[in-house]
Amino acid sequence: MNARTATLVVFAMLLPVGSLARAEPTPAAPAAPPAAPAAPRPAFRLLEVGAEPRVPLRLAPAKGLKQTLTMRLEVAMELSLGGNPLPGQPMPAIAMPVEFEVLDVRPNGDFAYAFRFGAAEVDPGASEIDPVMLEMYKASLSAIKGSRGGGLCSNRGQVLETRMEISTPDLMSKAVLESLREPMKDIVVPLPEEAVGVGAKWEQRAMLNVGGIAMEQVAVYTLRESAGGRIAWTVEVKQAGGEQSFESPMMPGVPVKLLSIKSTSTGRGEMKLAKITPEAVETKAETEANIEVEPGTILVQKVSILSRMRTSN
Repeated sequence: MNARTATLVVFAMLLPVGSLARAEPTPAAPAAPPAAPAAPRPAFRLLEVGAEPRVPLRLAPAKGLKQTLTMRLEVAMELSLGGNPLPGQPMPAIAMPVEFEVLDVRPNGDFAYAFRFGAAEVDPGASEIDPVMLEMYKASLSAIKGSRGGGLCSNRGQVLETRMEISTPDLMSKAVLESLREPMKDIVVPLPEEAVGVGAKWEQRAMLNVGGIAMEQVAVYTLRESAGGRIAWTVEVKQAGGEQSFESPMMPGVPVKLLSIKSTSTGRGEMKLAKITPEAVETKAETEANIEVEPGTILVQKVSILSRMRTSN
């Protein structure tokens, strides 16, 4: 989750595209968006082994372990259409709790887990958010409460299987859950197979499909601390996607032409290896997307996200 927090910008990206498209007629019976193809396993490479002493880093959660991870997102967005700036659209901060439970631990260290979304909180802060939009946010996030999923994870933090139930009829709620589908695969930091020490670096490359948008991601981790079954790290993530069409959950049945998308993020986190979610993570992400609204007219969207995650137990 910590490595791919930047992918949450897809949720922010869907809103203005949807609002621009509302003036267009919507098909009477739109087809459901096709299911996203399964992504290949991430490619992993150790770059530096780090200083002595070096030890293998492995997760060792106990069956029955329960944790609650709260994600808080603060989003800022700039839009321009055809080279002309558009009025800003303030967005509230969102705090979303996710409850995790370890269901089983296999002899090889793989563990099965389940998660459930709790009640999200919407904080408008000092920003002047349109009351109608604010209530829309609250209603959509309220519909997410109780949504469930789970998966199977290796003791190196590699998610082997994953699932998420998306049954809400609300379009914005579906957009939020779809944008969380990929990040929920990264519930912990991926760990190298080799023994490593402080200063070690490793790289993970992956192809993502987030909300129907295909992107390539490269994440580089640096081990800052490793002692007493606890680790701390920093991470740098780059994501990029080329020209493609996708269907926004906010506009089912209406293809959107994305010309390009690129994102960079930096973060730091810490966790105990006996747990499955980090004690604390902070990530800052910057994304720019270029969308063709109509032939010759380009919507440029720049999104900044500050994400903080903390485990309460």
